[in-house]
Amino acid sequence: MLRAYADTALHRMGAAAVLRALGVLVRKHPGAAFDAARAAIAQAGRVGYGELKHALLGRREQPSPESPRLGKRKLRRLRKMLDGEATAPPQRSADGSEKPAVNHDR
Repeated sequence: MLRAYADTALHRMGAAAVLRALGVLVRKHPGAAFDAARAAIAQAGRVGYGELKHALLGRREQPSPESPRLGKRKLRRLRKMLDGEATAPPQRSADGSEKPAVNHDR
């Protein structure tokens, strides 16, 4: 890893600091290091699968820029907000009952 950063002393010091931090993380917090490595491997697998699919099928699926991906709940909230029905989600009181959202802007 240090060979890639060998062009200046600053790059070497930065790479050494990163390696030192990784070493401390692995020694003192092995569970967190394992979780980070697992997440990185999963992300690499998803990216690799997408690239392999693109190479074999010759097309890449991309969401259109004019229609972002929103879940049903976010779409409902957006629709209510645009219609002017609600500006905030309902609030819960101490006893657990819901209170309607109060609009203080008016």
